[in-house]
Amino acid sequence: MLEPMWLALVIALAAAVPGRAGSAAGAASESEASASESAASASESAGLAARSAAELSPPIQADRVPACAGAARSRPVISLDVRDGELAATFRLLAEAAHTNIVVADDVHGTVTLRVTDVPWLTVLCTIVRSKALAAYRDGPIYTVQAR
Repeated sequence: MLEPMWLALVIALAAAVPGRAGSAAGAASESEASASESAASASESAGLAARSAAELSPPIQADRVPACAGAARSRPVISLDVRDGELAATFRLLAEAAHTNIVVADDVHGTVTLRVTDVPWLTVLCTIVRSKALAAYRDGPIYTVQAR
């Protein structure tokens, strides 16, 4: 419903349009109906836009791919010697040595002992992940390690 001041303006504008048939009251009810249809159309468009955006936007994990595909070809190669190292600290050391980003989930616990020399860093990551029954995913430049 239009406010009285706006309704009077709509009536005055409708009456001023040449070739417009009908009385001012008819123009007012026509204007109210038009405004109501516009509001319904806008509401429907907003709902459609929200629905379309939801349908078009992929789930958060859509870009995540298993990290270990092509691990043997990864560079740089690294050398590490870790004895009874906490997993989170070892992955941090690996990220630092490889100049990459590794996020370790809170549910990753345990220790690891390893000694590798001139091995591609991703091969090391995947070997640790497999030996501890974990999962590793790549999402752009970030690798995430989590429990399966």
